[in-house]
Amino acid sequence: MKRLLFVLGAVLAAMLLALLWQVENPEWKEYQRAFLATGIAQGQDDAAREWYGEQPIGIREIRVDALRRVDRCTTCHLGVEDPNFADVSEPFRAHSPPLTGHPPDKFGCTICHNGRGRAVTTLAAHGDSEETPLRLWRGVYLQAACFGCHNETTLPEESVAAVLAGKKAINQLRCLRCHQIRGQGESEGPDLNGVGSRRDWVQIFAHLLNPQAMSPGSTMPNFPLTRPQAEAITVYLLTLRGQEREVYDARYRVDRVETTSAVKDDGWKMRGGAWNVKRSTSEGTMIEYDGQALFNDLGCVYCHRAGTKGGAVGPALTRISRVRDVEWLRRFLQNPAAVFPDGTMPQLYLNPAQVDALAGYLTTLR
Repeated sequence: MKRLLFVLGAVLAAMLLALLWQVENPEWKEYQRAFLATGIAQGQDDAAREWYGEQPIGIREIRVDALRRVDRCTTCHLGVEDPNFADVSEPFRAHSPPLTGHPPDKFGCTICHNGRGRAVTTLAAHGDSEETPLRLWRGVYLQAACFGCHNETTLPEESVAAVLAGKKAINQLRCLRCHQIRGQGESEGPDLNGVGSRRDWVQIFAHLLNPQAMSPGSTMPNFPLTRPQAEAITVYLLTLRGQEREVYDARYRVDRVETTSAVKDDGWKMRGGAWNVKRSTSEGTMIEYDGQALFNDLGCVYCHRAGTKGGAVGPALTRISRVRDVEWLRRFLQNPAAVFPDGTMPQLYLNPAQVDALAGYLTTLR
């Protein structure tokens, strides 16, 4: 009995120590330590190295009261305003040129990129672990944000090409025979006004490909959409933002992960122009992802079945490792269109660590 109590006590002590370590070493601290260490190592002079060595570790916060936003994205994306980080991998890479007209202190980050601005973990901040429409917008989906503020009359056509293609497809498919958009159309199906504020882009994309699989009993027909068509319609629907009533013919479920943090703004601001980065620091090298959890959180379960759970929009993956090896899976997850040009799998914009984790999980499905 004494030995059993001793073993149980040791296990509990180990669990407590592990919990304390996690509390004291969250992933955002690892990012900041790596960033500042790189600054010290690559500084061009003693003053630059000393400056980086003196920077405190802490959560960075951007408050934009006029837009009702509190964004903590720069807690991890530390080089966003420094041109010396132009060639560095995420999360330290400097922002692209549109930032010059949209300074973070006036606009924040989520106004364009969506996501959960107050969160301080990668999955929660990117909206990959929440049953909300806050999934991060990347790649072509960013056009929805540009269009939402500027529309096609003030932007070059290439900047909103997907939005315009989506509007054209909506008309070609006669969607307004069943749906209403901005006061036009019929009421056989749900009103789509505000759908971009109620559904994330993965849900919308999957619903377009197979409405009955996403919402059993739906009367919406299955249109033979190509990947570009489904992508364009999704981008356009994301521009329909607002607080209109709930969509009433669809209920989607994902696992919820709550994230809270006591945050203090310490006023830290990066110093630009101090040094040039020579070493690339890649997102994912400091985070170890759980492949199965990622499969659920990224929305793969909306389309694919793994084991006894998942959707029926895309093929079941229960035995995928019997027909695909890990290298093929990596290539496909990195760029589905390059592997299957005529397929319908969307680009998920995964970082290398996420690709490895998902490919590793899929190889266990036999």
